[in-house]
Amino acid sequence: MSAELKPCPFCGGVPEVKRARVHNARFLHWIVCGCGAGIGSDSANYLRDEVVGKWNRRDFDGGGDASATIIPCPFCGGAPRVIEGKRFGEPKGSKDEFFYWVLCESCGAYKSNGVPCRRVAMIGNWNVRVAVQQCLVIND
Repeated sequence: MSAELKPCPFCGGVPEVKRARVHNARFLHWIVCGCGAGIGSDSANYLRDEVVGKWNRRDFDGGGDASATIIPCPFCGGAPRVIEGKRFGEPKGSKDEFFYWVLCESCGAYKSNGVPCRRVAMIGNWNVRVAVQQCLVIND
């Protein structure tokens, strides 16, 4: 029986499991959410349930803010980094529209806006967690 996916820690949305066939009839699995968050593997040895386990792991459920300091990865607690790039096929000297995404090299989790944005905006996008908004429980 396959494990059920937890909601996205960034937006609370419903993620989706994707797969692609690679050599020797193996499948590469990854999980994506409509907000641009995802986690996967660079190896075809990961089974679907192993990738689901990576997604469901929540070592850092603390909330963040839109400051310029990146908070730890919500999946593994690792230290992510910001990656900068330009749109594929843009000629040299074209308008400086950079795409930023945040990548946790410990577990492979990532977050991307998919549109040009400022670096600090992408960090803020990574730092805002749905856990802060949805997990306010008062115990009597």
